[in-house]
Amino acid sequence: MPINIACPQCQRQFVVRDEIAGKSFRCKDCEAIVSVPAIKPEQQKSAEPESAEPRASVARRKAAAPEPPGEEDWGYDETWQDDQQSALPAPARRARRKASLERGAETSESPVIPIEGMVAIASIAVLGVLNLWVLISPDDVLWKLIAAIRIAVEARVVWGIRERNGQTGLAATIAAVMMTLISAFMLWSLNSAPEVRADLSPQELRNGQIFLTVQLVAEIGVIIGLNLPRTRRWMATGNGS
Repeated sequence: MPINIACPQCQRQFVVRDEIAGKSFRCKDCEAIVSVPAIKPEQQKSAEPESAEPRASVARRKAAAPEPPGEEDWGYDETWQDDQQSALPAPARRARRKASLERGAETSESPVIPIEGMVAIASIAVLGVLNLWVLISPDDVLWKLIAAIRIAVEARVVWGIRERNGQTGLAATIAAVMMTLISAFMLWSLNSAPEVRADLSPQELRNGQIFLTVQLVAEIGVIIGLNLPRTRRWMATGNGS
């Protein structure tokens, strides 16, 4: 007769055949080992039909009745012995579900950089263009040297983002915050300090305002692009984190 038994850990109810009485199986939900109690002789006697119905009729009625779920429902081999019960593998259904979840986790770690990271790279590209502008402008050699160094650093940052190096992202964020403050201060000086404006021609003043405004927006784009949650998760899964 079918045996009703509950998982000792998650309390899920199971109905198993009496053929596996005294054996064990794994719970479908929590994978805890559920031991099926052995049937006592008096229980076997009480389970026998008391009526005088012919055995052939009883057999036909049992064949027509639906079979309760048995051990094969969990992917078990019926030839296993009791000494193998302590090393039962995960049920077949649960193993398939676990493999499906693992495949989903692998596909979620996409090698393609998220759109927020692309914003950061685009902002760095804008900063590179600004520094190239300084290199070809008639500015002092010192400013040209600074621009060349910044171009090299920005190229290294782009490479670090592509390689998903978390340390590069942190360093780029710190540098972008510093340059944002410097750009904001210089832009404020151009717009409100009379002594600074007096030393510049209208064309130089306009070019300086355009340069610093674009630089300020680009630096903010780097900060936001590298620190939004999706980019941070993407960078954290890289080998250089």
